[in-house]
Amino acid sequence: MNAVSQTDSYLNLVLSFSEMEPITLLSVFFLSLARLIPIMILAPFFGSKTTPASIRIMFSISILAILLPQVLFSIKAPIPFDMIFVGYFIKELTIGFILGLLISVPFYIAQTSGTLTDHMRGAQSLQVTDPTTNSKTGPIGIFYNYVLIAVFFIIGGPFFFIDALGKSFQLIPVDKLFNPMFFSMQIPLWKLLVGLFNYILSMSIQLAAPPLIGILMAEMFLG
Repeated sequence: MNAVSQTDSYLNLVLSFSEMEPITLLSVFFLSLARLIPIMILAPFFGSKTTPASIRIMFSISILAILLPQVLFSIKAPIPFDMIFVGYFIKELTIGFILGLLISVPFYIAQTSGTLTDHMRGAQSLQVTDPTTNSKTGPIGIFYNYVLIAVFFIIGGPFFFIDALGKSFQLIPVDKLFNPMFFSMQIPLWKLLVGLFNYILSMSIQLAAPPLIGILMAEMFLG
């Protein structure tokens, strides 16, 4: 049984790391924050670019307070402020960007399908800026995006999101660099990222198909 399951006091759990070097604690804190901030910037359900930077940073720190004990337990050696720390920091930013992109995919699919519908019904001139993604789209695109965000919160999406973040720190600890094979174009992750944009387009067309068919039938039968 590990220390996480042996205590029900968060304060006692944090104090259990008092023997760790302060420089290592700071390094782990900043590295973990570097993974979270890109996600806060990209994820539409956190307000994306419309939320002030100070609020995004404070919210990232709040989530990090939940995950920090787990991250500290995974540290095997001190992490000094040197070039190795810089390498870790760049790695964490990269992971955060990838996670933020992946979690934003469903919302961009919904928005793009709405944009296609607006275009087919002749409302492309009514495009406005969606505050959640800071991109131009039509009224239906914004409506679809808001509906998906509401569903995301109704089904407890933020809790699944925090759980996924915790698993990401287990799979790729902050004190480990990428395996060189990670940068090979033959591994599934890069194939997934390359095919991601094709997937967004195809799913957007499928979601927009019912209203598009309705619009085309109205054009045919009503002239």
